[in-house]
Amino acid sequence: MMKALASTTWTAAIQVAKPLVSSMGLEPLARRVLRKPAAPPVGHTAEALAFIASSVTASTGPTLNAPELGGIDGVAPLVPQLLSHGETETAEQLISVLVEHVCEDTPPARPATPQGEAALLTALLAGIGRVPRARDALLRRLSAVATMLHRDATGYADHPCVLVAARRCGNVVSEGYLELIDQRITALVRRVSSRLQPLRRARFAIIEGFIDAMHHDLAGALFDARMKWPVAIRELPDAATCAYRLGRWEEGDRALERLEQQQAPGLDNLDTTFAARYLRANRYRVGAFFDRIAPELPSHVPPDDGRAEVVLERVSPGARVLEVGCGKARFLKAVQERRPDVTCTGVDLSPTLLASAPAAVHTAAGALESIPCRTNAFDTVFSVEAIEHSSNWRASVRELIRVTRPGGWLLIIDKPKSAWGKLPCPAWERWPSSGELAGLMQEGCDDVDAVNVPYDGRPADGLITAWRGRKRLCPTPA
Repeated sequence: MMKALASTTWTAAIQVAKPLVSSMGLEPLARRVLRKPAAPPVGHTAEALAFIASSVTASTGPTLNAPELGGIDGVAPLVPQLLSHGETETAEQLISVLVEHVCEDTPPARPATPQGEAALLTALLAGIGRVPRARDALLRRLSAVATMLHRDATGYADHPCVLVAARRCGNVVSEGYLELIDQRITALVRRVSSRLQPLRRARFAIIEGFIDAMHHDLAGALFDARMKWPVAIRELPDAATCAYRLGRWEEGDRALERLEQQQAPGLDNLDTTFAARYLRANRYRVGAFFDRIAPELPSHVPPDDGRAEVVLERVSPGARVLEVGCGKARFLKAVQERRPDVTCTGVDLSPTLLASAPAAVHTAAGALESIPCRTNAFDTVFSVEAIEHSSNWRASVRELIRVTRPGGWLLIIDKPKSAWGKLPCPAWERWPSSGELAGLMQEGCDDVDAVNVPYDGRPADGLITAWRGRKRLCPTPA
């Protein structure tokens, strides 16, 4: 089937997949935003994440002088992406290095660019509660920013990304500090608005700074002016991020498609900061994709849907149930209709989709790789066609296991790699192999199996697989 689809035209592929697409109510969507399936993708985002992790591991200590990392300006931007993609241990290792350099160096280390300063403030803020002395290091850098603002009216610290990053630290600074930052943001907006022509080639970091400061009209004008000029390969992730955040998904998609085509087959020749910016842009791409197709996504599950049935088989009376990547929470709705005594929670990356969840479902914004829920909190945890959007399957499965109570059930329902080509999909999707996903689950679960399940009124035909396992009561001895 996969070879047949790969060798035919896109129109013919749609005709082959039409019964599946129609049964899901997604035929208009398929023609507009999906792509012809070819070979299974190698996964640029997975490569980028692995490249960052291996570069950190290869560095000494790591040290900020390591060529793979590039000093404070190279290390700090990695932290948010490592955290959001589930590489918590590596992120905390880097935060510890940043804290040491900020607190111990004499004179204190400082970034070389405004973007580096903003990234450092963001990384140190993320480190509070994770890494000792992160708060002290953050206060030290915020004090340095305030000093620069008082000394220089329009210099290094008076950059939108620095001001916004400092503004986000409101819980650790005084009201007077926030007033100073707000005054400088207002003055900066006024100054830039009066001289847009000289800024027609503004850096994308400046444009995004104004997006963060909620001045979207000004950011949009700067973006329009900038896009009249050539955009270098290294700028494409930032251009895409700005486009998605301004609601211009077509321009964002074009930027990332150009990047991925020119960098095929991999990202090996790029530095870690570029890889981090690419991961960030891809996260916005995924969010923008689901936000724009939200009106066309179904809100209900057919009564005999095999995916819902396989979940219900593992839901006991009064259970606490979590779905990650829940979308509009239609599967949780089906669970509640059959088991009204259960407590349901849904997590999804898209606030737009969560807004359509039933009122009885508790919701939270979050991703598979960093689920915003307590450890051992749920009796049954499941995801339906969500792990195919993850850049880090290992971290995703680890998180799903973490939030499942010992002895509770974990179910991952998705399309296996062996079925690639049976259905149109976004070019950035990756379908896991049955053995790989089962192996990841076996690291924390017993009784792991994988079964084909029916869906949308269709028999089990190999397109949808349910991986099931019971969380291990005791860790396996080393």
